[in-house]
Amino acid sequence: MPHDSLSDRFETLRAMPQARALADAAARRGVRAWLVGGAVRDAVLGLASPDLDAVVERDAAALATTLAAELGARLVALGGGRFGAARLVRGAFTLDLWDLEGAPLEADLARRDFTINAIALDLASGELVDPHGGLADLERRVLRATRDSVFEEDPLRVVRLARFAATLRGFAPDPGAQRLAGLASRQLGEIAGERIRQELDALWQRAAFAPAQRALEAAGAWPALWLAPDRGAAAPASAAAAASLLDEIAGADREPRARTAAGHALAARAACGPDSAPAAVTLLARRRALSRAERDLALRLLALLGEAAPVLDADLAWLLHRAGRPWRFAFGLAAGVSGAAQGARWRALVPRAEALLAARGEAVLAPLPLLDGGEVAALLGIGPGPGVGAALERLLEAQVRGEVRDAGEARARVAGWRRAGGALSDRC
Repeated sequence: MPHDSLSDRFETLRAMPQARALADAAARRGVRAWLVGGAVRDAVLGLASPDLDAVVERDAAALATTLAAELGARLVALGGGRFGAARLVRGAFTLDLWDLEGAPLEADLARRDFTINAIALDLASGELVDPHGGLADLERRVLRATRDSVFEEDPLRVVRLARFAATLRGFAPDPGAQRLAGLASRQLGEIAGERIRQELDALWQRAAFAPAQRALEAAGAWPALWLAPDRGAAAPASAAAAASLLDEIAGADREPRARTAAGHALAARAACGPDSAPAAVTLLARRRALSRAERDLALRLLALLGEAAPVLDADLAWLLHRAGRPWRFAFGLAAGVSGAAQGARWRALVPRAEALLAARGEAVLAPLPLLDGGEVAALLGIGPGPGVGAALERLLEAQVRGEVRDAGEARARVAGWRRAGGALSDRC
């Protein structure tokens, strides 16, 4: 990395409005301030970062209040106010401000996880502070722990190691970090689910599935996080091939909730097998490692994996309806967990699905009901209850399949069920 190039990048970082405002406010109070962590790392790598982390010698609370007023930012206390830290939020940017409270800067850098995150940039002078060789590790693209106790102190750093390995192009853990992470992975069950969720969301939403899966496995986070209670320390199947097919079919879809749900479905299926994967996802949701919406979508994706690739367009339409808008993730997962022949069929279905949706669109994914519950009950001659709901579901399926096209045909279909008598009970 040429020195001039780095200097230019650091100057650009110091010139960011929130960094400049912090530098000015700190200078007025006679306080030193440094940018630290991800923003400095990303500047070295030539990456843009809207989020800044900074530390100041003292007076962080007063500086945060001043900056909030000057920048028109919302001020949030970090750590529930238990320590001197605050977050300023305005639009797309955040600035986290930490108070050294009399401790030396080097002590703050020493407590950080990886050497590439333990670099500080003096906002006043532009001087770089790099006591752990982070710049050299950035050059070598190595993820190295600042000290041996990093993962023991916080096992969540096992997942962070995987995230950095998957999202920073060309980076890999050094052998020491990988060994230490593997040992600490046994404690992942003790980590608050909300913290795990934050790391996994960032992983799956920023990285392709194949490198994410490889990184989780190398760090020891997978399969540990997804093993269902009834499986114990089972030997998991490799998820590498499934992840590659998921990337091939659904990689361009960046919908965050769907990517997280698909990542969990992939990880749980490979770790636990088809029978125990839903239990693993449900358990993680109880720990709040994924939201209810993500859980429901992951379970829906898992439920669809037992089906063969449809042949008829009517069957394809019904599958697309049940998969919903994240249908590419369902197809990618199905291709990944199937054998070679079925996997090829799922891949071949993608252009057919695209053509079908181009022709029918919302009539497949979110069709408007042709009849309401009252009409269906009257046509069947029954009162409100589960039978009406089942009949509405059956009618919806006929509509999505293209067998029923308007309200008149829908009434005729329901009336036919009533005339058939007992035949209705097969589905309703």
